[in-house]
Amino acid sequence: MNQSTIDTPNPKDLKYIPIQELLDLHSKSLSHSQIAKIVKCSPANITQRLQASGITSLEKYKKNRANVLALIQSKIINSISDAEIKKANLQQKMWAFGVLYDKERLETGRSTQNISSISLHQSINSKLQEIEAMLHGSVDNPESEPVDNPENELSP
Repeated sequence: MNQSTIDTPNPKDLKYIPIQELLDLHSKSLSHSQIAKIVKCSPANITQRLQASGITSLEKYKKNRANVLALIQSKIINSISDAEIKKANLQQKMWAFGVLYDKERLETGRSTQNISSISLHQSINSKLQEIEAMLHGSVDNPESEPVDNPENELSP
């Protein structure tokens, strides 16, 4: 249902309440009865308007998104036949292989990215030098007090 249909008042309605006002109240986790009291209409009207807006379907989807996506993934995978795989060109097969390989590694808790041990070592050394410089800078500053015992930091 499009937005204009949702916001268009029905001439039979005694009172027209903008859908955005209802959505704002709904987003504050108010019940339909509480919203109805605020806008002075029936809870059934609130339920009907919110359902027509699609917000209840959206909330159900968000709450169950992982399961919905898993179900769709399963349907897609199960719909691929050997004949379709054979029809795919080399580039499509390699792309599919790479994506599936990465996802399998992610699902099994293995790395999906290779990091050079040399660059990691250089990065650690760089951070250590920054920390040492900061520590020496605070010791050289006569206004700062050296902290020999961490418990001294807590005492007044």
